[in-house]
Amino acid sequence: MKKIILILIVLCVSLFILTACGGGDASDAAQDDSQGHTLAQIDPLPEPPTSPAPTTTTDTTAMDEAAVEDFTDNWSREPQTTIFQATPAIELTVTEVFTLAAAMEYLSNFEHIGTFAGNEEEFDNWLIFSANAPLNEFEFFGISHDYEGDSIIWVEDSLLFSKTKIAPGQAVLIRWINHGTLPHRGFSFLDENGVRRNFVFNTDNSISDNHLFFLEF
Repeated sequence: MKKIILILIVLCVSLFILTACGGGDASDAAQDDSQGHTLAQIDPLPEPPTSPAPTTTTDTTAMDEAAVEDFTDNWSREPQTTIFQATPAIELTVTEVFTLAAAMEYLSNFEHIGTFAGNEEEFDNWLIFSANAPLNEFEFFGISHDYEGDSIIWVEDSLLFSKTKIAPGQAVLIRWINHGTLPHRGFSFLDENGVRRNFVFNTDNSISDNHLFFLEF
């Protein structure tokens, strides 16, 4: 009887030991599994693939075409003619053209007796001077100015071109450019009474009938 009791005690102890060992393995496995999940959660996530930043391009074709159109309009305009009653007997005609080819075509209506090209080769504005009566001792010159009170005093400062006589049916061709609001060019001639008449001129696009304006000084 004692042997049976002893055997039962041994079996119970053995069973207890086996149960304890099995539970420990299961617990360790569960702990490892838990740690595995924790590591997976704190690993850095892979960065999403990046695409190149969108670029903005400007189509300059339309801009370039507009610039060319503006340039063409400016330099292929029709001749602009101003008729100016310089004296009671002399009607002066000054025509501005915008290419040398257009100037030569316009001059085919006259006897071309002289040209002043100056040193403004980058510009292609030309003036054609003619009149219904003789312009004697015609001079074309640079102008400077001074002030006397509220008045502007015009002063001839450089002779650029001269012609002894421009008769009716004749014309001279002069290159020029408008540098601003105040005139920087002028001309003079002897009128029908032998008196020298001096004028400055400039463009004035606000004038509806005449492209140029003239001031005697």
